[in-house]
Amino acid sequence: HRLGGKYNHLWHYRHMEDPRITSPGSIMPDYAFLTSKTIDFHALLGRISALNRVGVLSDGLNEVIIAAQKHAAIAEELENEGIKDAGDKEITALIAYMQRLGTDIGWRKSP
Repeated sequence: HRLGGKYNHLWHYRHMEDPRITSPGSIMPDYAFLTSKTIDFHALLGRISALNRVGVLSDGLNEVIIAAQKHAAIAEELENEGIKDAGDKEITALIAYMQRLGTDIGWRKSP
């Protein structure tokens, strides 16, 4: 619940790729497929645009833009850590989501 900011992006990447690397003895299954599964950003932009047209995201469009910027920043940090081509991978979106968990609690700072 309060996972956001607790670990760095590379830790989350490695944990999803093989949980036993970061948590020896873990029984969590690996999610290594997320490191190769890509996100179709063109399709996603089309969906967001459609939701915006019908008023579902009229106030939330800025949040979508901010999320995309955070996604790009995470991909850049991962690349600096030796993880190439993470920008269009589902794992990067999952890391962005996980880094957000619990950060809206009033007494915690956002990462």
